[in-house]
Amino acid sequence: MALGQETKEVVFEGEATSLSVSIAPGDVLHVKLAALPSAGFNWRLLSADPSVIVLEETRSEKSEGGTDRPPKIGGPASQLFIFKAHGEGETKAVFVYARPWEKDKPPARTATLNVKVGL
Repeated sequence: MALGQETKEVVFEGEATSLSVSIAPGDVLHVKLAALPSAGFNWRLLSADPSVIVLEETRSEKSEGGTDRPPKIGGPASQLFIFKAHGEGETKAVFVYARPWEKDKPPARTATLNVKVGL
C-alpha cells in the first residue's frame, strides 16, 4: 500500500439498501454484501463511474462458523468488491442480487453505495 493510501470497508448488513462513504484519491474501498450462493444468487456491479472508482477485484468469502464450529457448507457467505479511488468526484455504485439465468425477473435486492472521492 502506498504512503498515505488507506483502505476503507463498507458492509451492507441486514436490510440496508443505501449507504454513503467518503474516501481520498488513491484509497482502496472494500464493499462487502451478504450472499447465499448455494441458492444461485450472486451480487454483481450494475454501474459506477470509472472516472471516480475502478473495480479491481471481486471474490466470495464463506461466513465463519465461529470458534467451535467450521463454516456451514451451503450456508451464508459474502461477496467482496474491491475498488480503487481513481479521481475526485461522486458516483453511485449500484449492485444487484439475482440469479444470472433468471433474466426476465427483477433482482431480489438492490444496494446503492454513494461514493465521494476527495470532496
